[in-house]
Amino acid sequence: MKTKAGFICLTLLLVFLSLSGVSAMDNSADDIIANDADASVDPANIDVQHSYSPDYVIKDQYFKIIVNVTNKGQIAYSNLSFNYDVPQGLTPIIWPSEYVNSTWTLDSLLPGESDTLMIVCTPTISNATVTSKFSYGDETLSTLDIKISPVADLAIDETRVYEDGLLYWIIYVVNNGPDDALNTIVFNLPNYMAYKTDIGEVVGNQWVIGDLKNASDAILILLCEPFDEYSYNFLVLSDIFDPDMSNNNVSGSFSNSQPGNSASIKVSDANATGNPLALLLLTLFM
Repeated sequence: MKTKAGFICLTLLLVFLSLSGVSAMDNSADDIIANDADASVDPANIDVQHSYSPDYVIKDQYFKIIVNVTNKGQIAYSNLSFNYDVPQGLTPIIWPSEYVNSTWTLDSLLPGESDTLMIVCTPTISNATVTSKFSYGDETLSTLDIKISPVADLAIDETRVYEDGLLYWIIYVVNNGPDDALNTIVFNLPNYMAYKTDIGEVVGNQWVIGDLKNASDAILILLCEPFDEYSYNFLVLSDIFDPDMSNNNVSGSFSNSQPGNSASIKVSDANATGNPLALLLLTLFM
């Protein structure tokens, strides 16, 4: 009887040891997958959503690059590393601590779990498209074309000269860039008898300049009969985004009872040191 009982106990002990051995092996395999995920990641199980905000990006203004990754597989990953190089032409301003030297490291990414990388940048270039690349190892998981839109800062000013009972009205426009101002037009011109310009043409109360290149200017001289009293508000616009609208119009009023009333031209142009062309055109006109 004792022999039979001893045999049963020995059998149970062997079964227990056998089960313990299998469990230990399974746990070891799980640890390999969990702790050395980089060696076993299937990129097909990583879903990537890649975008930037706002949609309209211009030079010297902040915007966000956003990369969202989701583990759509059945394996839990840890110590997972992705590569993300910020393209040339963009300067990173803010980024998370997990992003170091173009490498984004995740402590873990469970099945169905998502995580997000966000980098705040500012463009140093204008009117260009740059491409960012998000990759795992040697495999590219996502690319993103980032369009940097053109900008053109237009400025306008005016001055008036009375000569022999006539009013010579000089209007000056400059494009401070950094890109060309396409289809540039000055609105709300006064009534005039004749005009002279170095670019474009006058149609009714509009001066249609056309395309005004970066760092270039345009001058219009209107010959008018004197006004008893007159209020003006000249406005310049183009088809290209203008980041500073504060210098896009010039306004005021004057009376013919003060024929010496005129203003000197002062236009917001960092590169301007004078405009001999304005004096030349005025001389030719008169």
